Amino acid sequence: MGSFPQRARGRLVVVDVGGGSTEIIRGEGGQVQSLASHPMGSVRLTERHLAHDPPLEEEVAAARAAADAAFEAVGPAPGATVIGVAGTLTTLASVALALPSYDAERVHGAVLACGEVERQIDLYWAAGIETRRLVPGMDPRRADVILGGAILVGAVLRRLGAAEIVVSDRGVRWGLIYEMIEALQ
Repeated sequence: MGSFPQRARGRLVVVDVGGGSTEIIRGEGGQVQSLASHPMGSVRLTERHLAHDPPLEEEVAAARAAADAAFEAVGPAPGATVIGVAGTLTTLASVALALPSYDAERVHGAVLACGEVERQIDLYWAAGIETRRLVPGMDPRRADVILGGAILVGAVLRRLGAAEIVVSDRGVRWGLIYEMIEALQ
């Protein structure tokens, strides 16, 4: 957790929203306490519920309900630092920062409040895919699934009772490198 030394003390929850699933890892003191894979990711949610461009109100309501149901077993994590990894989270951070092009150093460590996630959900819901591609900070390749991903992030934050999520630009490869370095010491 050298990437977030000031935040990585105590209880942590790591959220990885993928295309087909979302992983939630809980830990404390550098030890994993639990790992759960939930079979709902940004692509799956989009394909199942967000058929129109832009989505209809009932489609967004169905997507929100599906996201809430997918994380029904996720309990609150009072006092935990919530860290988000992977493309959905880094894209949300890049848009929040209105970056003209992706900047890993600015994205890494960015904090997204729940209100910002909801603001982006509203933004993507109101816009078609072509308009989403033009949003400052948007990776155009994610424009078709970012609404689904943002809905999932919002649902996870509600279930955890978290007010914010810290974004990490470092993924699994960084973790493996840290482990390899620690093993050499």
